[in-house]
Amino acid sequence: MKSRMTQATHYLLLPISIEHPLEGQEYVVYPASTTSVLKLLKSNSIPARLAICEGKRIAYQENRSSDWFGPTVLITSALLSQHPYLVSAAINIISNYVYDIFKGKAPDPSTRCTFAYIGKGQKKKVYYDGPVSELSKIAKIVEEFENAPSDV
Repeated sequence: MKSRMTQATHYLLLPISIEHPLEGQEYVVYPASTTSVLKLLKSNSIPARLAICEGKRIAYQENRSSDWFGPTVLITSALLSQHPYLVSAAINIISNYVYDIFKGKAPDPSTRCTFAYIGKGQKKKVYYDGPVSELSKIAKIVEEFENAPSDV
């Protein structure tokens, strides 16, 4: 029997600059890679969705460079405690996707993405800017969020 997952046990893909107020802005802007990452996660049975702001239209920002810019992925305490294996799985899926995009163009492309955690009175972020071959090391850091002291 498949367990039913609540929104708290989904990865949320956040818009760019979520910390800044959106008042007066018509659009919520996501990195262009967001839709591909969302489809990849879902097609691999990893629960994910966009964090949508009501009344706002969605726009995608394309960055023209030899780097890959990923979305900010929000991980909740509920997701991490109930499905800890999903962190490594999601990061591996994203790594493979980036390798495929740059196949034949760059041997170890540069990747930029952010993983955020919220839960148990804590808010944490890890920014990654480095070769895709090292992205999998972020999984261990993210998995430790739940046990690390709060710096909020």
